[in-house]
Amino acid sequence: GRSMLWEIHRAAIADDLQGFLDADDEYRSGALAVPDHVEMPFGFDGRDPVHIELGDGRVLEFRGRADRVDRSLDGTLTVLDYKTGKGLDYSGLDADPVVRGQRLQLPLYAEAARQQLGATEARAYYWFATRAGHYARYGYELDEPRRARFESVLMEIVDGIEAGVFPAEPGAANWFFGTFDNCAFCEFDALCPSDREAHKDAIAGAPQLVRFRALADGADGWDADAASDAASDAASD
Repeated sequence: GRSMLWEIHRAAIADDLQGFLDADDEYRSGALAVPDHVEMPFGFDGRDPVHIELGDGRVLEFRGRADRVDRSLDGTLTVLDYKTGKGLDYSGLDADPVVRGQRLQLPLYAEAARQQLGATEARAYYWFATRAGHYARYGYELDEPRRARFESVLMEIVDGIEAGVFPAEPGAANWFFGTFDNCAFCEFDALCPSDREAHKDAIAGAPQLVRFRALADGADGWDADAASDAASDAASD
C-alpha cells in the first residue's frame, strides 16, 4: 500500500514541479527578470543583519534567509518566498500589508534586498508553488506607506516586549489538529491548559493589553493616504 501511495504522491510532485516551471518561465519573461540570489543570507555567512530604524530612534536587527531574489532589467529587485498549500490566508495583504502584525516577512525581505544588494526599489511576494495554490503570488512593492505601516506595527510589538506584555493568543479552535489555530505546531502545546481560550478572554480587558488588543483585533484595513502623509512628514523632519 505504501509503495502505491508513494507513486501517486510522486506523480503529483512531478506535476506540481512542471507546472511551477511553466509559471516561472511566464513570470520571468513578463517581468524581464533573472534570478540574482538564492537563499540570500542576512545576518549570516558574514553578511550584515537588516537594520530597521523605528520612528523614536530605536534600531532593530534581523537575520534570516530569503528564498530567491530576482533582478529586472531596470534594476528592480523582487524577493520570492516559496509557499505550499492553497494560500487562502494570504489574500489580505491588499487591505493591510502586514495583516495586523501576522505577516512581517515581505517588508523585511524587501528591505533586506535593498540593504544587501544596493537597490533603490524592491518588491516581495509569497509564491505558492503548487497547483493547489494555483501558482499564485501575493505581495507588493515596498513603498513608503507600506514601510510606514511595517515600522509602526514593529514599534507596537517592541513596546509590548519591553513592557513584558506576552498575552496568549491561541486563535480559533481547530478540531482537525485537536487544539487551536496558533498552537497546532507549537512544541509546548501539551503544556498549556485546554481552556486557554477562556484564559485569553478573562484578561482581554486588562489595561496592559489595550494597545495589543487594538492591533490584534483591529479590522483589516489601513489608510494608505494617511500613511503616505506620515511618511512624507517624517522625511521632511
